[in-house]
Amino acid sequence: YNSELSKSAEPIKGSQLVLKHLSSIYHLVIVTAKPELIDTTHHKDWLNKNFPDTFKNIYFSTDKIGLCRSLQASCLIDDSLTTLIAGRESGINVILFGQYPWNAGGVDESMLWPQVDAYLKSVAL
Repeated sequence: YNSELSKSAEPIKGSQLVLKHLSSIYHLVIVTAKPELIDTTHHKDWLNKNFPDTFKNIYFSTDKIGLCRSLQASCLIDDSLTTLIAGRESGINVILFGQYPWNAGGVDESMLWPQVDAYLKSVAL
């Protein structure tokens, strides 16, 4: 969690523009399953550098769905199919993000940032 590689990682192509645009419409927060006990300073520094004034808060929780329900989240964007299935079952709108080996297997609904932006423009949340 605190490697030099993660500190110097570049944002995913298109993410900065799309998320900045979405932050002008929605109240964006980050919900991460990373343990709160780890030093999160470099994560917050990285976010502030690469996504200034984009996210209202960052939450650490082992129960993403429970936290999203308590925050009354209208949508959850995540790269875990398992998490999104649980979110959908809890009545949360979900978007499967990214084309990764761990969310493959018969699912072709995953989106990249331009698709996320277009989808959210087309639905009323």
